[in-house]
Formats: sequence, C-alpha cells, structure tokens
Amino acid sequence: MQDKFKTFIEEESLIATSDRVLLAVSGGVDSMVMVDLFYKNQIPFGICHCNFSLRGKESEEDAQFVGEVAQKYNIPFYIKKFDAKEESKNLKLSIQETARKLRYDWFFEILVQEKYNKLATAHHLNDSIETIFYNLSKGCGISGLRGIPLEREWIIRPILNASKQEIEDYASQNKLSFRLDSSNLTDKYNRNLIRQKVIPHLQSFNPSLENTFQKNIKRFKEVEYILEDYIKKFKKKYTKKEKNKFEIPLKPLAKNPSRNTILFYLIKKYGFNEDQVIQMLESQTAGKKTFSKTHALYCTNESLVVLPIAKTETGELLIQESDKHIKFGKDVFFMVRFIANPNLNLREKGATFLDLNKLKFPVKLRRWQPGDFFYPFGMNGQRKKVKDFFVDLKMPVFEKEQQWIIESEGTICGVLGKRVDIRFKVNGKTKNILKIKVIEG
Repeated sequence: MQDKFKTFIEEESLIATSDRVLLAVSGGVDSMVMVDLFYKNQIPFGICHCNFSLRGKESEEDAQFVGEVAQKYNIPFYIKKFDAKEESKNLKLSIQETARKLRYDWFFEILVQEKYNKLATAHHLNDSIETIFYNLSKGCGISGLRGIPLEREWIIRPILNASKQEIEDYASQNKLSFRLDSSNLTDKYNRNLIRQKVIPHLQSFNPSLENTFQKNIKRFKEVEYILEDYIKKFKKKYTKKEKNKFEIPLKPLAKNPSRNTILFYLIKKYGFNEDQVIQMLESQTAGKKTFSKTHALYCTNESLVVLPIAKTETGELLIQESDKHIKFGKDVFFMVRFIANPNLNLREKGATFLDLNKLKFPVKLRRWQPGDFFYPFGMNGQRKKVKDFFVDLKMPVFEKEQQWIIESEGTICGVLGKRVDIRFKVNGKTKNILKIKVIEG
C-alpha cells in the first residue's frame, strides 16, 4: 500500500515537494494509516485533532492517544476542545453539521497561522461509495455520483483510492495502534446504516463492489466533464451576465430535451434545487418567482433572471446636503453630486438630475410602494401612478422590486434613472443641480 500511496500522490499531483500538510487525525484506523504513510514517505506534516466532548471519557482518551502518536513521530500537534452540543444550540444546526463547521473553521485557522499549504483527511474508497448511496437516496445530479472529491480548495484526500480492507490490512501488517469509535457501531446515523446494512448486502452478490464502484466513479467523472463542457458552451452562446444579474433566455431552453438539467447546472451555484427548476420551466408565467437562501429567480416573458436577494430588500436612505456617496447593502453606492454649473449633459444613463433649489433636505431614497404617483416629465403635467408607469415601460417584476424612488418632504421627485417629476426638472432658470446615480458591483 505504501507504493500505491506514493504513486497515487504523484499521478494526481496532490502534494508538491515544498508543501507542508496538516493531517486531520481522529485516532481511528484510517487516520493512523494516513499518518504512517506520510511519515514513511518523508512528507512534512503536522497533526490536528478535535475533541467534541460527545463521548465523555472515550473522547478524552482519543485526544490523549493522538497526542502520544504526535509525540512518538516527533511532529507538531494541535488540539482543540469544543462543546458540540452547546454550539449546535447556538448555531441552530444538527450536532453533525455543527461539528463539521467547527472542525473546518479551526483547521483553516491553523493552516493560516502555522503556514501549512494543505489539509489532508483520511477519507477512503468505501467512504466515497457510501456518499454515492447517500446522495442517491436524497436525490442528486451527476456530481453526486462522483462520491467524495479527491481535492477541494485546500483539502486533499490522499488515501481515497484505498479500500477499507486495504487500510485494515496495512494497519495489521505494520502493527499500528488505533482507537475504535463506538459511534460508528450504531445504526442511528444514515451513513452507518448504509455502511452496515446496504453495502454488505450488495457485496453478497458482488464481492468486487469496491473495484466496480472505483470504475463507476471514473465514468461518472468523465460524464460530468462532458456535461460541464456542454453547459459551458450553452452558457457562452445564450446567457447574459450583467453586474449581479444573470439572464437565461427561455426559447433555446424550450427547444432542448435536456432543459431541466441544463437550467439546474446553470443556476445550482445560486442555491436553487431541482424542484424549483422544474416548477419555473413548467409554469413559465411572467412575474413568477422563487427563492434560494441568497438569490431570487424571476420569470419574464422571454427569460429567467437570477438576482441576489439583497437587491430586492426594502430599504430607505436619506441624502444630506453634505453627502457625496451613500452605501446600501454590500455593493450599491448612490453617487451624489451638487453641481453649480447647469451647463452639462443631462442624458447620462442611469443618472437623475433634479433642480437643487426645489428640494428640501434630507432627500429620501426608497423602494417604490403601491399607491405611489408622480407627474412624469413629458406627459403634459398629467398625474401617473408609478405602477402604471412601470407597465408602460414593460418593466419586469424583478426590476420593479429593485426600483428606487426619490422623495422630498413626502413628494415624489422622480423614479431614479427613469423619469423626473415635472415639478423638479432642470430648466433654463435652474442655478444648481443635484445628480444622483446608482453604481452596482
């Protein structure tokens, strides 16, 4: 297995000669084999261990054991104790989710502080197979059939090609000591159930299950590469990305028999699930919308549009006479300029110009509301509901929800970037001008 480990590292270019690797070590057989392989291959490494205080005395003994192993190999050792149960209440997550978050947040801190290049975990081939079955049972795309990725950002899995049996055989042959985790013996966790019930049953009629799935994983990866290449070409040819707005035309999707899959891969990074994709494509009703945790997906007559939810939040800003710019959210700035000389181009895209002397400060910027009305310039002084003004412009619902209104003492001065109220427009008698422009991104 030592030669297999070395070859795997080299073929996959997992570790460079200049790398210092931090090993996440629980004390179990998998992580102890990983430690021994790193040591015998003379790869610079350190060991880190998390004690989540979930198994009382057993957790304390695990921590002590790993510390003794680090001392035996004479390598750096980092340990941290967490109260996972208490933290799960604070974070409002399951204990497993909480432990994962605490673990990887702390690992990253050590990498930065101690100048390690990578973190290695002891996931193996059987872990990857279990992940595939778990993903299938929950519902997944082609990426869910790849199992555990070999590397992700700063995390590597250097024994991912080894089966559980190979790992146990190596530990036995090299007389390695390790700890047994009693929580792995219970079937109350879904993954343990798959490990103890599902996989042994499948092995009863396919003893070479690990080898079969190792080939399957390779095929699944290749299929995903083909799919990703197709999606990349579709995205380049048809979609539009403008600042924070991502637009997908409906027409080429409608003609494609794989439209559900294509749309899912185009928007999955925004947090949408497959059910939301299907609902939007089946409905295709202008104005329909659905939300992920971070983004909104809108349907218009011709396209689907993805926007950050932050852009649709209600909000209110006050412009003081001394202001030069105002920040809203993470990346929206209202650039405010007081211009003494009115002899300038008043047709700048996205900007609104108002007669400064007709305004009372503070000037308010807010989202439009039902019932809003104004007297748009160019309509012969006729009153117009803002809602109807939007209809005239054929403005999509997502743009309406983002639209800002300029207000002075309760009176609408204009629709930002669209139209000025005739009562506040710049004319030949204007001496000073207020310019407002929103810049996103």
